[in-house]
Amino acid sequence: MTDAGGSRPIFLLTDFGPSSLYPGVMKAVIATSAPGARIYDLSHAVRSFACLEGAMGLAQAWNWLPPDAVVVAVVDPGVGGRRRGLLVRAQDRWAVGPDNGLLTVCLREAGARALEIPHSWFDTAPSRTFHGRDVFAPLAARLALGWDPSEAWPVCRDPEQLSELIAQRSSRGWEGMIVAVDTFGNLLTNLPKDAVVGAPVTIRVGSARFDRVVQTYSDVDPGELLVYIGSGGFVEIGQREGRANETLGIGANEPVTVEYR
Repeated sequence: MTDAGGSRPIFLLTDFGPSSLYPGVMKAVIATSAPGARIYDLSHAVRSFACLEGAMGLAQAWNWLPPDAVVVAVVDPGVGGRRRGLLVRAQDRWAVGPDNGLLTVCLREAGARALEIPHSWFDTAPSRTFHGRDVFAPLAARLALGWDPSEAWPVCRDPEQLSELIAQRSSRGWEGMIVAVDTFGNLLTNLPKDAVVGAPVTIRVGSARFDRVVQTYSDVDPGELLVYIGSGGFVEIGQREGRANETLGIGANEPVTVEYR
């Protein structure tokens, strides 16, 4: 399916940085191959090399993307090495990126099919440091125009997935972690909302303990810390009119536990 303008919309997610030249170069490559293509930025502010943070960002955005979207995700610390390039068909969406777990949410879609990007696809050898420009952007442009390599490319039967993307059940509740810190200093966890809904819980992170989950920031006083369900459907820890990460002195990869009372 393509839009009225003749192409699928393309969405970019990278760790290149919001002031970097690299996303613009990728857009130039796409525009050259697919003039008039609609290109949107999901984010270029993923922490450098943080595949789990990128995967979580994609998980939070995935259900809000148009059904015919093409996603280009590039958080790629193994660029130029032995890691494979991956193309995933999930429902009617395509997702393109390195095979390092970044596309986990796409792979978990019902009926998802992963393809390995073959080296024979390239007219010239890609650079060893910028596959976003030389591999993934040109492929996204062709996909946006309706090209489908499903029958021609090899199936990838063992794509990398990040088990950490979803927290794990424990004997007493859940064990999770801080995946990212957003621009407001909120601590984004990998705990699904089901981990804290339906029963009294105690949430622990760092030296902090929380015995309730609130609905909104207005449920607490200015400066107070809180636990709530974020817009992406995962548990978050914030501070009204403050920065929870600085107040608690913690960031990504910090353990978070949920215990049922």
